[in-house]
Amino acid sequence: MHKLRLLDFLDRDEDSLSGEERASLPTLPEVMYTQPNPDGSAKACRNCVMYATQRGQCYLHDPGLSIRPNAICSYHVYCPTPMRIFTSVIPMRPLQPDESRLRDTEGGAACEGCCYYAGGDEKGECMAAVGEWGEPAKVEAKGLCSRWECEEEEEFDFEIEE
Repeated sequence: MHKLRLLDFLDRDEDSLSGEERASLPTLPEVMYTQPNPDGSAKACRNCVMYATQRGQCYLHDPGLSIRPNAICSYHVYCPTPMRIFTSVIPMRPLQPDESRLRDTEGGAACEGCCYYAGGDEKGECMAAVGEWGEPAKVEAKGLCSRWECEEEEEFDFEIEE
C-alpha cells in the first residue's frame, strides 16, 4: 500500500494510530517537504520559478492548461519574480494535474493551513509524516509538503485550451 494513503485506508484519525502504524507513515523527504519561502509568503504558482504569469502556464504541465496564480502543486520552487512568458519549451511529457497534486487555493498554501498541522504561528508538528523516531514530524508553519490538504480547498476544473 502506498504510504501516502495509509490514513485513508485505515479510516482513522492520527491520534488513534499505534506506534507500528505511525512508523508506517512517510518521512518529510518522502512527502517532499520544503522550508518556508525566504520572504515568508505562502507557496503558490505566483512565486514559483516554473510559472509564467502572462498566460498562467507552468513548465511542468500542458502548455494549454490555464493555471491561476494562487494554485499550488507538489513541485513548487520559490522564485520572487516568475517569468512573464516562456521563451522555450522543455521537451518532456507534461504532468497531469492529479500527478502533481495541482489544486487551487485562496491565497497559496502552507503547513499552518493544513488539516494535518498541529502547532503555532512559527513551528508545529505534522500528523501526516514522521520524524526519525516515529514521532510526528517537526515542521515550520510556512513550510509545505505534497500531503497538504485543507477543508476550504476549492475544486478546480483544469481546462486545456486547444
